[in-house]
Amino acid sequence: MDGKSFLYSWCAKKGLTPVYDIRATGPRHRQRFLCEVRVESITYVGAGNSTTKKEAQMNASKDFVSYLVRTGQVAASEVPEDSRTTVKTEEDEQGNGDIQQQQLMHEQQQQRSVFQDGMGPQMMGQAYQAYGGQSQSSNFTYMDRMQQQKNVEEAEDLDVNASLHGNWTMENAKSKLHQFLQINKINTDYMYKAVGPDHTRSFCCEMSIYVRQLGRNVTGRETASNKQTASKSCALSIVRQLYHLGVIEAFSGTLKKDRSSEGIMKPYPVAISPELEKQIEDTLKDLEIEPVSIDPSGTYTSEEGQSGLTLLQVDRVKAMREARPTPGGVVSWSPPQANWNAWTGCNIDEGPLATTSLDDISADLEKHHRDMCQNSTLYQESIREREQLPVYAMRSQIMEAINENPVIIIRGNTGCGKTTQ
Repeated sequence: MDGKSFLYSWCAKKGLTPVYDIRATGPRHRQRFLCEVRVESITYVGAGNSTTKKEAQMNASKDFVSYLVRTGQVAASEVPEDSRTTVKTEEDEQGNGDIQQQQLMHEQQQQRSVFQDGMGPQMMGQAYQAYGGQSQSSNFTYMDRMQQQKNVEEAEDLDVNASLHGNWTMENAKSKLHQFLQINKINTDYMYKAVGPDHTRSFCCEMSIYVRQLGRNVTGRETASNKQTASKSCALSIVRQLYHLGVIEAFSGTLKKDRSSEGIMKPYPVAISPELEKQIEDTLKDLEIEPVSIDPSGTYTSEEGQSGLTLLQVDRVKAMREARPTPGGVVSWSPPQANWNAWTGCNIDEGPLATTSLDDISADLEKHHRDMCQNSTLYQESIREREQLPVYAMRSQIMEAINENPVIIIRGNTGCGKTTQ
């Protein structure tokens, strides 16, 4: 039984179903597949990376089974040989007594948690939680994110200093700039440039025009969350410069923005049970709240001529894009394990390290280190120089403190060897 079959059988006993998600990664000439396996009610994502989809699923299943062994949910003796992360060769079969003893010690170490209480990988620290605690971040949905983005865009439109700049704002500056360009027969266009990473990307808009009345160029350059707002800000910068330089006049129209039609949703009939309707009426009566009368024609004006209030939350975005459900609080992390390159996040399925046992790798590293200690003069000189540093005298105390405490802070004068050691 391989790792994937074992995981399916274990989940079937628990009434669960593993969900595999495979996507292509890497360049086209060296295509790889990343597989993630998730199980409901378990805050861990098994990851596997290989050149084929089947091998990626196998590696992800092995990673998830290794997590179950580490947390004590599955005994190491129940895991089949094909699902274990260690790789055995024919040479390892010699000396079975020593190997079985080492495996028993390794299984005991795997079952014992290496984390203190409340400090496991599923427990996120304060630096990774939202302001207000974990409960606030768990209630933060995609609609909240889109509403936050909408609020940012509305805040970018806010201008309280328009009266100082000829009443030119983002709403009227762009049309004035286009009119100025047409009158003076200036051919130019906005130049955009993306700024920042993908998750917080903003756009920089720049335009430079030659003003014949001044005999020089006027340049505007602004940054905003989207191209439309960036172009409006850039046009506003140029128009205000032209106003202060006396090229154009002040704006003489109205500055009030008509927002009366925003957020209005037409009422639609909803079928509810009579028991729920009576419960709502009793609750409103107990709270001394009088329901709002809404005209069936679709208007929000009551009989007294006063505008009614709607219970609908109109500041939310009406539509949201579908996204793949991902459990919150999962960090892509796993402890050191065999056949896994933690630097690249890939399984090692090519080269000699893919089939070499851990004992052979350890012996090869030990041999290389011993040869370097005996034959490398540069390494020997480096060791002698480090032994002269003041921090070397505290070596045993530092190692003991590291063994007993999760966090160590070492203070010392400049040049004592803190970073070197």
